[in-house]
This record gives sequence, C-alpha cells and structure tokens, in this order.
Amino acid sequence: MREGGPPIVLGPSGAGKSSLLAAGVLPAVADGALAVADSIGTVTLWNLPPTLLVGGGPVAFSPDGRLLATTDGDTAVRLWSLTDPGRPVAVGSVRSEAPAPIQSLAFSPDGHSLAIGVRTTGGTGGAVRLAEVTDPRRPGPPLALGAPPSGDDTVVALAYRPDRHMLASAHESGAVHLWDLVDRDRPPHVVRAPSPSRNPATSLAFDRDGTTLAVGLLMGVESHLIGVGADGPTSAPGPAVTGPPGPVAGLSFRPDGHALVAGGWESTTRIWDPGTRFDHVRRPPFPVATGFLTAAGFSPDGGTVAAGSGDGTVRLSSLDPATGSPVAHGRVLTGPSGAVASIAFSPTGDLLAVAGSDGTVRLWDLDIGAAISRICATSDGVLTRETWSELFGDTPYRRPCDR
Repeated sequence: MREGGPPIVLGPSGAGKSSLLAAGVLPAVADGALAVADSIGTVTLWNLPPTLLVGGGPVAFSPDGRLLATTDGDTAVRLWSLTDPGRPVAVGSVRSEAPAPIQSLAFSPDGHSLAIGVRTTGGTGGAVRLAEVTDPRRPGPPLALGAPPSGDDTVVALAYRPDRHMLASAHESGAVHLWDLVDRDRPPHVVRAPSPSRNPATSLAFDRDGTTLAVGLLMGVESHLIGVGADGPTSAPGPAVTGPPGPVAGLSFRPDGHALVAGGWESTTRIWDPGTRFDHVRRPPFPVATGFLTAAGFSPDGGTVAAGSGDGTVRLSSLDPATGSPVAHGRVLTGPSGAVASIAFSPTGDLLAVAGSDGTVRLWDLDIGAAISRICATSDGVLTRETWSELFGDTPYRRPCDR
C-alpha cells in the first residue's frame, strides 16, 4: 500500500447496504494498516498516514529524541526510530514477559534502559521491569526489579530520578515505591503505603534535582522529599498540596523547577510554585479542555502546557507572566477518536506524541518552520497562474513558498 493511495478491498463487493462489523489496526501490513470488515463480507484496508502510529496507552521519548516507545495495548512495547520524524520506522520490540497489559513506560535519563510497568490481572500482581535498549534493534529481555512488596498491584506510573540511581513507581492501591537501581535486588523503599481509603495514585514527577517527588492521586496531590541515605533511598512527607477537584490526570515539573502543573478531570490545570514548598497555588486554575482532562505536561523549555482531554483534543497554552492568564497557541489539535490516554513532548519540543484510547499514536510537528518547508515541498507547482486567476481574479500572481 502506498501513502495517499486508495484503499484495497478484499472479498466480495456488491451493491446494497452494509454495516460495520469490526475494525482494527494490522501492524504487519504496510507498516500499519486499518482493516475494516462489513456485513456483506468485504474487508477494506486503509493505509495510515506516516505519523499515525499503531499503539496507544503510555508513550515515551528517549532522552536524545531518537526513539519513541509505544505499546500494542497488551504486553509488547514498540520502539520507533525518529531519524526522520515525518516517517517514523518501527525498529524493535520488547515483550514485558508478564501476563498482563503494559500500563506505564519511562526511559532512563541516559536512554540505555526502558522501565515497564504492568497492570494486574487475575491476582497476578503488578511488576516493574527494566529492558536494555541501547541497541533498539536488539533490545534485551526485561528483568524484574527485586521482589515486589506484598500486595503489589497495577503500576500506573513510573519516574526516574535525574541521577539515574532511583526509579519511582506508583500503584493503583495508592502505594508509591522507590527502587534502588544500584542494588537492584534490594526491596523497594516504601514512599507511600497503600491507602486505607483506596485513594489510588495516578501520576508521578521528580523535580530537576531529584529531591522532590510529586504524587498525583485520585483525590489531590502529595509531595515527598527524597534523599539517599547510607542504607539506600530515604523519603519524608513534604507539605500537602491542594489538588484539582476530582482525579489528577497528569503531573509535570517545568524544567527549571519553578512550577508544577497538575491536570484535573474537571477540565482545568493548576500551577504550583515549588519554591514556596507548595504553600499556595501560583496562578489560578484555567480551563484547557471541553471534556474532562486526561493528560497534562510542560514542554522542555517550560514555555508551553499541553493538555489532552476526554473528547480527543489537545490544547497548547502558555501563561502570561504578568497576569497568569492562559494564552492559546494556534488551533486545537484534533487527536484520537476516543479519549487522549497520554501525551509526551520530544526533548527538543518539536514533536508532541498523543496516544489515544482508539489504539493509535499521533505525532504532531510543532516546528512551524519545518511544517512550512514540508508544505512547500509537497505543494510546489500546484497553484499555477491559471488556477490563481480562477481563484483570485486580477490579484497579481504570487508564487507560494517563493524564496
């Protein structure tokens, strides 16, 4: 199948009405094709745009921006080469070796390892595993970290400390564990015990120096002060943070460490100032979605907040330093047909990966200059003088993209 070509129809195709029976993505066909079956025995294969990837669930960029990790919705991680961001290429895959779907992903700060967290099924318990991805074409088998604590459950979020020596895992039970990556056989330090009120953890974020770990919960946000003692990781509860009403969908520290963004399901985000130890909200909450908010994060330069919502859209905003009011960036990005499951900026901030509940991952190019160059390269010669005259009458002809 060629990009931009017509769909391929398999099986009988007759006149008359038909109804949709099933649809799914076939990763083995043409680097990802959409198969649609109807009630009259026809299967239609649609080619997918090069930046619409087969995936969903969690997404993660490698620190150098050369790789993107996605999942297949089950037990496999796909590794995509971004040598040409306009045409990602699947170069490798990793099986979690666990009988449960993958729920969370995180690259180590040096990009050599990929942490994988899985979901609980049938009482099997959750697990945190590390896979070596130095050579993404030949990734190593995932290895479990130590012995999981008693009652360990679904791993909903993972975050590396910037020094690479620790990995935090958040669990659906509300527990948060801190894993010692120097001594991987050491049982994890319990940062937060399972919540008696069953207040599940939803997200994690380390600040830039790794001394503060923010924990998003079903109801509110907590901060923990993290250190390294003679016997391994240590932690102490930090000041409480007043979270958005309802579940916290996403947490992210600005790279300079001066702000923490939290997205809540009531369609607003809140910004805290860690310099005051979270004593007050730095700016008033502002709306970022038409439906409930499902993901939020800062761009690498800290200048943009991306927020994904339940209606499948993503909004980009900045904050006016004088008034604290949001300033929208361009048009709303139309994402998946279902809710936005997760978002991730590339390290340079030029790409935004948006994973949806429909099993796809969209790559948005946020580099305006690159987008203009691409449009000019593909549209050269389309708007001729004759076409110009038909569209614009006596207006003097101006060749688009004329340099």
